[in-house]
Amino acid sequence: MNSRSLGCSPQEFFARLADDKLGLPLFLTGMIKLVDDASGGHALFSLGTDCAHWRRIPLDIIDSIEFLRFLPCAGRTQPDEPSLPLVRLMLKAPVTEEAATYASLTADVQREAQRVISAAQRTAQAPGASLDKGGGGGGDGCGACIRFCETQDPDYFWECIKYCMRTVCSG
Repeated sequence: MNSRSLGCSPQEFFARLADDKLGLPLFLTGMIKLVDDASGGHALFSLGTDCAHWRRIPLDIIDSIEFLRFLPCAGRTQPDEPSLPLVRLMLKAPVTEEAATYASLTADVQREAQRVISAAQRTAQAPGASLDKGGGGGGDGCGACIRFCETQDPDYFWECIKYCMRTVCSG
């Protein structure tokens, strides 16, 4: 497999299918930087863009890294802090039962998050979707709020959706 697609050769696909090793890849989107130590076998990764919770990720469990763009950390306190790479990691298939359980749970959380996003989008696009809470605060309603969230950085998206649901979409 290469870092730009989920494709593989026909031989690799059928071999993985026969070995029951054809699962959905686990993707994580966030900020990444090199670890400043002698080992060189790890990167620091922070889910989303807040850079608040850095985790050491062994390089040998990463299948590929897709560079998305450079971004400053959300909530940074120093204006001269450098921007960091926002990336999408594709992790290798887990090899232990424990790792497979964690990967499966993470994939479940990601699917549930997508379900919530889809429900919020349907609510925003429904005919007669509620407009500004209290009827007329000058904005253009729930649908516009959610469409705005879709333009935001991946980590801010959830906070934005929560804000929309608490305010203009709460009817």
